[in-house]
Amino acid sequence: MTSQISPADSESWPPGIHQISSRLQAGSSSPILNLGLWYAYGRLTVDYSPEVSLLPTPRITVVGSYATGLTMKVNRLPSSGETLLGTGYRVDYGGKGSNQAVGCARLGAKVRFVARIGNDSFAEMALGLYRNEGIDAAHVRQTVRAPTGVGFIIVDRASGHNCITIDPGANELLTAADLAECDRAFDSAAVVVTQLEIPVAAAEAALACGRARASVTILNPAPVRPLSRSVLQVVDILTPNETEAKVLAGHNPNEHV
Repeated sequence: MTSQISPADSESWPPGIHQISSRLQAGSSSPILNLGLWYAYGRLTVDYSPEVSLLPTPRITVVGSYATGLTMKVNRLPSSGETLLGTGYRVDYGGKGSNQAVGCARLGAKVRFVARIGNDSFAEMALGLYRNEGIDAAHVRQTVRAPTGVGFIIVDRASGHNCITIDPGANELLTAADLAECDRAFDSAAVVVTQLEIPVAAAEAALACGRARASVTILNPAPVRPLSRSVLQVVDILTPNETEAKVLAGHNPNEHV
């Protein structure tokens, strides 16, 4: 059974829900909304009953990264210059942007994804993923100038501690000009989501495109870096963890605040 939130309860809604609700209720006669999944994952649903009409499927545009994750396990993490035998090698889909797009699609949203990938086998894996998940990847552009992003992950089998190295590859080539060329990706988007595994200029352009269309804009500021006022001014919902919040507020990440 889903928990119901009515307009009368609006003062207790989490931050950001007022804005999301007011924009997405436009044209709807639904008096009772279940906003729990929308707030956490980017989906808005309504209680299904004869008295309540369903809202249209939300359209979400995600601008971000794709990276293939290459993982293996070892009995202990290697020392400098040491070679170890590993097991359990696997290849996984990754990248914060891609993961967000897939998550939104699996929750029932209509998703457009904007990204840069290489012209290699990992890129074909990514495109296959988007076909299988029903994601509109018309604005996922391939390039021969850099490989698809990749991460190498070595995991200590006993403790779960790991070492990770990442080559952003084609993700670093996504530009504000690219966003201007695919502005149709933002048409009718209720929400625009981005992160910082792409250049900040591209993320800012994505948020600005969303703001210009009255979309709710969401920024996951990871990996964290200081952001200018011009970026923050086009963000409706910011989702930092504790460490990221410290950096964005101008503090050292290890500083006790």
